[in-house]
Amino acid sequence: MYFGKNFFSAPYQLRGYELDVRASHSFIEIFQQLERVAIHRNFPPNHQGRYRTDDNHLPDKHLAVKEFTPQRALDQAKQIGPATDLLVSGLIFNAKHPLLYLRRVQGILRLANRYTPADLEYASLQLVEINIEMPRLDDLERIIKSARMQSGPSPLLVVQRGPNPNLRGQHSWSQI
Repeated sequence: MYFGKNFFSAPYQLRGYELDVRASHSFIEIFQQLERVAIHRNFPPNHQGRYRTDDNHLPDKHLAVKEFTPQRALDQAKQIGPATDLLVSGLIFNAKHPLLYLRRVQGILRLANRYTPADLEYASLQLVEINIEMPRLDDLERIIKSARMQSGPSPLLVVQRGPNPNLRGQHSWSQI
């Protein structure tokens, strides 16, 4: 909810409903049909564009993303393999801030679910061997897809052409 040039959370179940606000110097209260559904500390008058969020107002999926920590990412990468662990730890520890590349790390670790952990480990090993320190998600995915294409079960099909009555033959080009 936007009020006084700042943002305050309300329960996600009330999204799209009309809510009422009562503001004091200290608190912002949010009501739905005269029932208080949220209360937040108010910001000083000179603050703009700030957020106050109560974790109880978030859906379960948003809480799961919020609870994803760098340590949890390192643990998952270690379970996949040493090359993935090295790649993920490089993204977390070599950044200016540990959370800077956390979304990229989440995407990289999600590749283990989309393909297989062995595929992710193979792609990570390829990037570690050529000293790529800050890999992108599409780098890993491209390596995985190309490895699968090379070891794919079906070879390329040979195109068989039949006769075409609309094509002119060599006799059409004879000199007169």
